[in-house]
Amino acid sequence: MRTIRGISYFLTAVACCGLLCFLSSISLASRATAQGLACKEHVAVDYEGVFRTMPKLNEPSASGRVHFGPSALRVTQASESAVQAPNGAFGYFVYLGVDERRFTLRWLVTAQIVQIDSQGQDRRVVATLRRRVNVLKSTMLLDFSVPLRSRPGLYRYDLDIRKQSGKFVGAVSHYVRAVKPKFSVRLDLANSTLHQGDKSMSRVLNLGTTELYYGEGIEVQQLRESEWVRAPEFSPTHVHRRAARLLAGQAGPCEAFQVPETVPTGQYRLVKRVTSFYKDRSRIIRTPFEVVE
Repeated sequence: MRTIRGISYFLTAVACCGLLCFLSSISLASRATAQGLACKEHVAVDYEGVFRTMPKLNEPSASGRVHFGPSALRVTQASESAVQAPNGAFGYFVYLGVDERRFTLRWLVTAQIVQIDSQGQDRRVVATLRRRVNVLKSTMLLDFSVPLRSRPGLYRYDLDIRKQSGKFVGAVSHYVRAVKPKFSVRLDLANSTLHQGDKSMSRVLNLGTTELYYGEGIEVQQLRESEWVRAPEFSPTHVHRRAARLLAGQAGPCEAFQVPETVPTGQYRLVKRVTSFYKDRSRIIRTPFEVVE
């Protein structure tokens, strides 16, 4: 009887220990996954998410290839981002990739911007551009950008190409979201508490709608007698080693950050300057951390 009871206690203890180890492993795994996903995720604010529920459009490939016209024909977006401030220009560049020949096309190209609702349905045409293209050479870059002089909202840009006789050649489209300019940026650090010699990660998040850029310069400051001063143990470029450019809602690359072994304990912060392409405004961003023994 005692043997059976002892075995029962032993099995119960093993089961509890196993459960605790399992829960602990889940906790550690979830923390590791969360940190890993932070660096793998390149979107800070998903301004283009609304387009995913809309009808699919006939867009050029990433290389600009289309299924009409000469094989060397390329059509690429004039803007890298589908999120732009009103009064910006949206559209496509049309050119030849590698072919040196001269093509006689006799095209009538119509570009237009259509205001749409949240389901992707047309509401009204707000801008139109028409142009005849008789010849295309490898030295030519045709710009079919159309200024958008409307209020913030959802739009679709259509490029329709036909022969001057009226015969359809091809068409491409992409969605556009016009937004108010918003300069909002944050500097994140993976750990708020670090030990001497620890490694962490830092990154810049563009939470706004304006395009940002920043250089490799970054400074580490220490709080000494109620005043922030530069920490000499950290070099001015201790974290970011390259310049970066962020479109609306993008997250910058994660950069390795290490606390020197000789740094004193105390309160610190990372300090970085970020500039917006909109009116060339700059902003100092900061994030605090503590160094402990």
